[in-house]
Amino acid sequence: MGIVTGLVLMFSFTFSGLVWLVRDVDRGISMRAPAQAIAFQAARAGAQQIDTQSLRTGTSRTLTVDPVAAEYAVRRAVESSLRSEGLSNDIVRIDLLTVSVQADLVEVKVVISDGLRKVTGHGMARSLVGP
Repeated sequence: MGIVTGLVLMFSFTFSGLVWLVRDVDRGISMRAPAQAIAFQAARAGAQQIDTQSLRTGTSRTLTVDPVAAEYAVRRAVESSLRSEGLSNDIVRIDLLTVSVQADLVEVKVVISDGLRKVTGHGMARSLVGP
């Protein structure tokens, strides 16, 4: 009887550990998609901040993005996206937000942490002038 009790306890602890591991891994994977979406939408918002002087005087190949306006738009887009994804609470926070503007290209890296888990999202967008 003692061996059976020991085996039952051992298997129940093992099963509980596996359930916890699967749940924890699933939560990390499910947060990666919103992080990517947030970074991409923020990059698009930044790429829309075209410097008006370059638009007036240049061609579609000489467009430049206003870096100050792009960074402001990126930060607003990240905050808005966190709220729309349902991630705006006391536990979820932005650990790192980097914005890189090179002429007409905006790159965004965002690191979102949910307690101890951190996920990274990367987004890139280029400004274009349409017909």
